[in-house]
Amino acid sequence: MTPAERATAVAAGLFATKGYSATSTRELSDALGITKGTFYHHFPSKEELLMQICDESLTRISAAAQQALEGTTVPLERLESLIRQHVLTMLADQSLHKRCSSSCGR
Repeated sequence: MTPAERATAVAAGLFATKGYSATSTRELSDALGITKGTFYHHFPSKEELLMQICDESLTRISAAAQQALEGTTVPLERLESLIRQHVLTMLADQSLHKRCSSSCGR
C-alpha cells in the first residue's frame, strides 16, 4: 500500500466513524503517524483529502462497472451484473463510500 493509499484508507475510516466535521487534522496526522506539518505538505487541506477519497471511491465503482459490463452482451444479464458489482464494491469499501455519498456531490 502506498502512503497515499494508506492516508486515504485511514482518513476514510476516521471520517466514516467520527464524521468529517468532527475529525481534526491533528487526529488525521496522529492516526497516520505524521506531524501536522507533514500532513499539510501532502494535503493542502482536509477538504483535498476528502476529494481524494471521493475520487478513489468513484474510480473503484467505475472499474467494477466496466468489468461487469464486459462479461456479456445480453441486456438483462448486463444490468444484473452491473448492479451486483456496484453493491459488492459498496460493501467492500464502505468507509470510502459512506462519507462520499453525502459529501462529494458527484
